[in-house]
Amino acid sequence: MGFNLRLSLLRVRQRINFRFLRILLVFVYIIVTGFVLVYHFNSPSAPLEELLVDNSHSHGVASDKFVVVGGLQRDFRRDGFQDPNIPESVRQFESLVGDGKGENGAGVHLTGRDQEEAEELQKIWAFNKLTSDRISLWRSLPDGRSTQCKALHYDSDLPHASVVIIFNNEALSALLRTVWSVLDRTPKDILHEVILVDDGSNHTEIMSVLPEYIKHRLPSKVRLVKNAAQYGLIRARVEGAKAATGDFIVFLDSHCEAAKGWLEPMAQRIKDDPTVVQIPRIDMIDATSLSYYGSGGGTISVGGFTWSGHFTWEGIPAETASKRKSTDPAKTATMAGGLFAINREFFWKIGGYDEGMFGWGGENLELSFRVWRCGGSMEIHPCSHVGHIFRPFHPYHIPHDSHGINTARMAEVWMDDYKRMFYMHRADLKTVDIGDLTERKAIVDRLKCHSFKWFLDNVYPHKFIPDEQSIAWGRLRASDGDKKVCIDHLQRDMILIPTEH
Repeated sequence: MGFNLRLSLLRVRQRINFRFLRILLVFVYIIVTGFVLVYHFNSPSAPLEELLVDNSHSHGVASDKFVVVGGLQRDFRRDGFQDPNIPESVRQFESLVGDGKGENGAGVHLTGRDQEEAEELQKIWAFNKLTSDRISLWRSLPDGRSTQCKALHYDSDLPHASVVIIFNNEALSALLRTVWSVLDRTPKDILHEVILVDDGSNHTEIMSVLPEYIKHRLPSKVRLVKNAAQYGLIRARVEGAKAATGDFIVFLDSHCEAAKGWLEPMAQRIKDDPTVVQIPRIDMIDATSLSYYGSGGGTISVGGFTWSGHFTWEGIPAETASKRKSTDPAKTATMAGGLFAINREFFWKIGGYDEGMFGWGGENLELSFRVWRCGGSMEIHPCSHVGHIFRPFHPYHIPHDSHGINTARMAEVWMDDYKRMFYMHRADLKTVDIGDLTERKAIVDRLKCHSFKWFLDNVYPHKFIPDEQSIAWGRLRASDGDKKVCIDHLQRDMILIPTEH
């Protein structure tokens, strides 16, 4: 039996044409390699499980408010960008992207003429636009969440979010990277809509390419509102909030990247308590290389303020830090104002934004004090991560001293007698017309809001009050002959303790 089997195998081998078989194997290898290369160069750089964009049409779109609504029926990235109807302007914009650049949040470092061009553009855009244009709009990011945050579970029926993004002449690549990060890293059953508010842009990319990109590349959840002129950050956000129909509103700057799991923690807290304002942990995106820096450590910073009316970051008081778990949201007295989530009904109940403010500045402290004083609270959630490009200057027009005038409006309504501390720094604003405050002051009576002293005692008890907690206070100036030099405290509270010699 064994002899017959061996003899049969020998006869089979004699009949096989090994030369033909080798040619066939080489041919198959070439075909498979070709398919792999085509897939690599035409598929999205991000892993497929991260491409979560929902292509179904949402209901209840208020078409009269939106000049453009996304028309994408199927995620084009899965089809290898094969659509002959894409406008040439969109194709040219997409052709700027370099394969694999910036993946996993890595920075891109330029040399030679590219570096020189980037430095000149950075003087205009306040960040490296050249690098931004070359990085994928849906690049992968490191998951900076802690192990404890990753282990958290959330309810299956979380409220629906309207993400509102305001921009004025933003670099198109930075804006769309913000949009795609939201679409890809937000569960489709939570994301109700993404509302883009064009606040009077006049750059070609925004005026011409963006509408075409929305129509051909983005799903119907993405909608564009266009202001007739530049209203400024505050009033533009009001327009976005008016157009929103989700359960809660998330305000984002137009140069952000949402990280994995960014929205679920905030949505859960807002479901549990509709009066709590949620603020993500803000990771840094380097303005030059676009490197994404994030940390999932247990330490977290919270917001404070100076008596001159500026926001500050500070550490959690030691006593509070020792009692909290690494996944616990941290109570914060104030917020920076660029990135936060708030229940939509609660937002309007407490007065939305002060529409008497203009331009930029002051609105973050005004909303912070109002939330706390009128029945709400504010937290920074350590399990929610959003990257933000911190630019060295504002590349758009800001009206003269809008921050100071807006802050004076805030002080008159929400700081009670403690406004004296603000005017100590800005005495020049005492005689400036800051507009009518009747409606804003009516909020205090309508909602029976707490006093500012209550805020200091219960929310920010460690805040130093110069004229109440010192023997003497004021400005310190050194004199050397005819020269007089004022000492700057760099926006920090200072306590000078005399010593005996």
